Amino acid sequence: MAASQRLTSATTASACIPDTARGTHVFTVAGYRLHKGLDVCYFIRSATFAVGGDDWCIRYYPDGDGLTTKDYVSVCVELQSKNSVVRALYDLRLTNRATGLSSLIFSQPSSFPAFDSCNCKNEHVRGAYIFMKRDLLEASPYLQDDCIVIHWM
Repeated sequence: MAASQRLTSATTASACIPDTARGTHVFTVAGYRLHKGLDVCYFIRSATFAVGGDDWCIRYYPDGDGLTTKDYVSVCVELQSKNSVVRALYDLRLTNRATGLSSLIFSQPSSFPAFDSCNCKNEHVRGAYIFMKRDLLEASPYLQDDCIVIHWM
């Protein structure tokens, strides 16, 4: 090879690694029968909990969250942090209190816009709006002693 000829080679690499955080919140709804029949769109909110530097809560709708869900119970997750835009992958599970085991009911990635930028009051809420048909829940091992236990993971 002549001195004036040069062979060059380069290898490059990059990666996209999102910031991730894991957490679990257990929301126990006691008095299932007392909440049932209050009204469509009525919800019970869990205590606020923090995961990944953001504040969240679980909403439980005993009579569904709209007219098309009146035969269902609905559950969703609400981002409560202001000025946060979050993409989250989460599971909603129910616990069989007799065995202590939880079963996956709903899993989905969702984008949550900033709380204060929402045009609609529910844009910062995502989840299983049609969570489970009420008669199935009432016949299941998840409802025991008039209580259900919801896990957000």
